[in-house]
Amino acid sequence: MTTTVPAAESRVYFPGLNGIRALAALSVLFYHLNEYKWRLNLEYPPMFPKVLLNGINAVIMFFVLSGFLITYLLLIEIQKSGTVSVRKFYARRILRIWPVYYLLIFLGLTLFPLIMQTTGYQGNFAPVPLQPIHILLYVAFIPNAVGFLGGSWPVFSQLWTIGIEEQFYLVWPALSKLFARRMLPLIIGMIVVKILLNNYFLSIVVDANYSQGYRNFIAFLNNLRFENMAVGALGAYILFHRHWLLKIIFHPVVEKLTLAFMIYNVLFLDPADNPPDNLLFCIPYILFILNISSNPHSTLKLENRFWNWLGTLSYGIYMYHLFVIYLVFIAFNYINVSQWNNIVFNITVYVLITGLTIAAAEVSHRWFEAPFLRLKRRFTIVKSGAPNGDAPEPVATVPVSQP
Repeated sequence: MTTTVPAAESRVYFPGLNGIRALAALSVLFYHLNEYKWRLNLEYPPMFPKVLLNGINAVIMFFVLSGFLITYLLLIEIQKSGTVSVRKFYARRILRIWPVYYLLIFLGLTLFPLIMQTTGYQGNFAPVPLQPIHILLYVAFIPNAVGFLGGSWPVFSQLWTIGIEEQFYLVWPALSKLFARRMLPLIIGMIVVKILLNNYFLSIVVDANYSQGYRNFIAFLNNLRFENMAVGALGAYILFHRHWLLKIIFHPVVEKLTLAFMIYNVLFLDPADNPPDNLLFCIPYILFILNISSNPHSTLKLENRFWNWLGTLSYGIYMYHLFVIYLVFIAFNYINVSQWNNIVFNITVYVLITGLTIAAAEVSHRWFEAPFLRLKRRFTIVKSGAPNGDAPEPVATVPVSQP
């Protein structure tokens, strides 16, 4: 297997990544749907088993995938131009993320309270009014700090992950530019720093000698999942440089064990959300991503028109699903669902909420996001994804002979 760096691709396309995005987005949707049912005391029967990732695991997958793809594109950009255009990077991220983010903020602060007032909903899960500082944090793109100040807003609960990703993107291109020829020490250093920070946080979290404000600040820093994205970046580095580790990662035994772990994870694992466990889960996740996207002999194939379409809507699905869930359950307050057959009720809930969320994401992508995405191309240095929605030759696939 060659260990030379590939020639700079004119377009980087990883087959199967849209499928992973779609599965992760649906996992978060179902996780929150089940959480709402539990909090609203609606029965969750055993005939509806766990069939997707746990919500936090799906978020970790998003983080790893994001760090992988962004870093690979930055490595290509460094190879082509010798540096990173931080300005163009920020422009691309703003045009991709901000329109939907601020649309949801606007709807959540205007339409959502109006719906609450009109319906007079006062049941379980009724929202507590936001304080000005909470609104400011949402608007300032620091939603992951709201919880540390005792604030929450039902249709914004998912935004903490968007805040973390954007904060990572705020520093990562500049660091990549500074350490353009020393990316591996940068990646490993970020992982080590986060591990040390977690150990420090555990040592002071219940120490009354430190103020609550200071402990909250360290908790906020500890909750930044930069190490998850750094593991994705490590996978990008290994793939970009055609490192000898690829031969192990793509080995049939490793590939099958990774797939078996993912199946077991989907069906049975439901871990708590804590940084050490999350970091361990990143390892099989990046192995899974590398095998799906770049191993021509991968057992599982997620590359087809359906998954590509659903994957392009994954951001919208992730952003709009809580709004849809809340509205549907409010509507159920006016329908006597207690008389429904339990299986019929659950099938109705899952199909209705999933369908409405995908529809909202499709409408948003087609008629709201599209102009911003077209404008984004002006700032693109390394093109990614399939042109015109069709799958091109997967230039990022690595030809590795099987042992």
